[in-house]
Amino acid sequence: MNKAAFKKPVSFFSHRGTEAQSLIPRFFQLPLCLRASVRKKISFILLFLSCVPAFADSFLWNQANARLMSASNAPDFAEAAVLYRSLIDSGDNSPQVFYNYGTALLFADAPDAAIDALLRAERYGGSNPDIRRNLDLAITKARAQPGWYRIPFFWHYGLSLHIRLEFTLAAFSGVFLCLLLRVILHRPSKWLRRLLFVCLATFALFGSSVLFSLHQNTQPLPTPVYAWEEEE
Repeated sequence: MNKAAFKKPVSFFSHRGTEAQSLIPRFFQLPLCLRASVRKKISFILLFLSCVPAFADSFLWNQANARLMSASNAPDFAEAAVLYRSLIDSGDNSPQVFYNYGTALLFADAPDAAIDALLRAERYGGSNPDIRRNLDLAITKARAQPGWYRIPFFWHYGLSLHIRLEFTLAAFSGVFLCLLLRVILHRPSKWLRRLLFVCLATFALFGSSVLFSLHQNTQPLPTPVYAWEEEE
């Protein structure tokens, strides 16, 4: 498979940089009784300390990507998976990290753990051809049953958690608006009843989907079991 698929589609630095920059105004609100030079030094130190975790994660992300791109056998891919797992354990739940983690596990001959990681990437970022391809490969390697249920529940597996949550909130707002119009109009028309039914159905479908995904995300990541370790 082409290793270009391992590259991260979204820049990691832009995400972490936004977090670091949002802390700057708060650091400069120091007591005015301090001398200007002292306030400036303290602000610089606090800003530097706030950026250390972001720089550390960025370094670990680049290190994991470099290890993944240079891997040539299953143990090498397992080492890359360990680095991605460190990022996840530090609190990075981005779909790109889960996708690369699952891809590394797939080539490290740990298909069961790869399936779990790729499904998490799908939940956080929505489905795409790369995830579906690697997920099919992992299912074939693990000799697991293909998910026939993914077709009728396409909105659950095809859309990201964020988008499904937006649909849920929009449907809830629609229900509230329809009920408000019923009170104002006293005699609601048929179109209002139909609109209320559509909003209720949408809220039930997407709301249950969001709750199920949130429950799945609370489950701990499985420990990878590598086939080459069992053979040894």
